[in-house]
Amino acid sequence: MSPGRVKKSKGFEQRYISVSELAARWSVSASGIYSRKCGTSALTPIRLGRAVRFLRAEVEALERKRETRIGKNLELLQAADRVSDDQLAA
Repeated sequence: MSPGRVKKSKGFEQRYISVSELAARWSVSASGIYSRKCGTSALTPIRLGRAVRFLRAEVEALERKRETRIGKNLELLQAADRVSDDQLAA
């Protein structure tokens, strides 16, 4: 290990997610994460020195919430589509 580098434990990496990891996970830019334009306003940034991290559990909870919301919206759209198809057939 080079001088000045600190070795992170696996527990640390499992508990926190960096801005670059989150940006890659959500397919957005790091600047979008920093500016909180990608839904990160719902997440609490944790500053560790100059680095910014997010709790992995909080990120996963937000992703589950989004998936649930997307599923409900899809169901509503499909129901509306069925109603309009029925009206066209009548």
